[in-house]
Amino acid sequence: MYELFILSILRNFPSHAYLISKIMEPWLKVSRGTLSTLLKKMLKEGFIEETAEKVPFPPKHSAQTYKITNAGKERFYHLMMDTSDSVNFIKLFHVKANNFGLLSSSDCLYLINDFINRCQNQQQYLSKQLNKFQNEPNEFSSDHLDIFIQTASSSIGLQIAQLQSEIDWAKKIEMEIHNGKHSK
Repeated sequence: MYELFILSILRNFPSHAYLISKIMEPWLKVSRGTLSTLLKKMLKEGFIEETAEKVPFPPKHSAQTYKITNAGKERFYHLMMDTSDSVNFIKLFHVKANNFGLLSSSDCLYLINDFINRCQNQQQYLSKQLNKFQNEPNEFSSDHLDIFIQTASSSIGLQIAQLQSEIDWAKKIEMEIHNGKHSK
């Protein structure tokens, strides 16, 4: 996920590590050490290169500036279209949605549909779990168990509602793409 985020920033403009970490901050926390290691790895793999180009928000101290290479652009596209991560799919979609302006409408719609399907599948799974939790007979009774079931049911209900908010947001982006407001 970090690699996609770094490439997405550099796909838009050259940058230095401090600015990359500041841009990532609302979505992902990354330590300086982790970021430095990733940048070195990406340099070695040829996805980014050092540059002397000017950057938005120049650093106050000397800092190495990076830009994306053609290989990095290919890697960025591959990571954007990869839908295999089922654990972080919501965070990844948020990162990807920020970069829909760099993709074709059909690629964006593919990613949106995949995301909506994943959210709906997760909602169905949680609804089944909630139903089992609330309706299976239990021979053991206690005040603590009743409070636990109420709290857990409320938590699962919240997760279902949050997934619906994600679906609604994705459908709004989908409509914008259909109306030509999100194309490259």
